Amino acid sequence: MASDTGTPRRCDSAAASGCVQDCPACLRLRAALRATLVNRSWHDLTPTAVADTAGMAVSAFFAHYPSVAACGAAALDEAADECRAACELAYPAWRDCHERFLRMADAAVSWMAARPEMARLLFVIPRQAYDPVLLAKVSAFKRALVSLFEQPGRCSPAGRTHVEFVIGLFFQVVVREFARGAEIDTLRLRVLTLAPFVETPTSDS
Repeated sequence: MASDTGTPRRCDSAAASGCVQDCPACLRLRAALRATLVNRSWHDLTPTAVADTAGMAVSAFFAHYPSVAACGAAALDEAADECRAACELAYPAWRDCHERFLRMADAAVSWMAARPEMARLLFVIPRQAYDPVLLAKVSAFKRALVSLFEQPGRCSPAGRTHVEFVIGLFFQVVVREFARGAEIDTLRLRVLTLAPFVETPTSDS
């Protein structure tokens, strides 16, 4: 990632990864980073580019984040938290696994439609950049979805391994369709075709 000059000073509430989550300036910088990634690769991002997109001075960037990597990691965490919350709200009372997957997938795709830049950062950029920090965060997000899908009861005859397989397929389809520039309705259709891989365990399984 290209370097930028500037005095690395942060606001009083800043930690290694930036300010508190609801800091307005941090929210603005994370949104600017996602917008900048539309026309730049991850490795070409600079504090100046992100600050310019945010309409802020580069010194203001360093007042809130020590680096583009830290800002990007925080932006990915923000996206993962939002997507997981959307999925969690989709099926709080549904125990049938097939229905759970349909609701989770539909909620995730609806979130992607409403938050395309966040979705691209969460599903596409880590693979393109092959950045170990971003990839580790995506892996943690996958594990969170697996754990969410398994609650309140086991949702696969093969247990967690099967759920991990289905969530892995979900990610592969999303990444592939994003790379193709698919319309959101096409993405939704492709994702929902994975539903037959999900079964509700029988009482003797």
